[in-house]
Amino acid sequence: LKEGKKSYITAQRIDKLNGIGFKWTLRTLASNRWMQRFEELTQFKLRHRHCNVPQPWEGNPQLGRWVQTQRAEYRRLKEGKKSYITAQRIDKLNGIGFKWTLRTLASNRWMQRFEELTQFKLRHRHCNVPQPWEGNPQLGRWVQTQRAEYRRLKEGKKS
Repeated sequence: LKEGKKSYITAQRIDKLNGIGFKWTLRTLASNRWMQRFEELTQFKLRHRHCNVPQPWEGNPQLGRWVQTQRAEYRRLKEGKKSYITAQRIDKLNGIGFKWTLRTLASNRWMQRFEELTQFKLRHRHCNVPQPWEGNPQLGRWVQTQRAEYRRLKEGKKS
């Protein structure tokens, strides 16, 4: 408490708040929350062998948003803008194989779906994957998306 500044909080009130575990600064809370999410991401990686938490992810919606935020803060840092990500956090994320951009991942995912479609065609002799298809629900959605994107392109719209 500084001398000369008027404050409505008294020593007695401070003691009462301290008595119930009141946190006077939120930086440590934010830091603890970051570490909690990092640990959740580490567990996710152990189970799924990658750090690309879907957005949204029903298993832990907060983790999906957190991963997206880390990528956005890193991008801001690289663009020379104000960012809250620190070098220490970047190192921790790099240490578990975190991918900062998803462009190559999207390309790999497209190739994976293409291979799945090729296998589907070999088995069924056509590319008309039902929507939804119990055998691979993602493939049915992917095929539908390819057709929609093709239509948009033919209409002169941005794909």
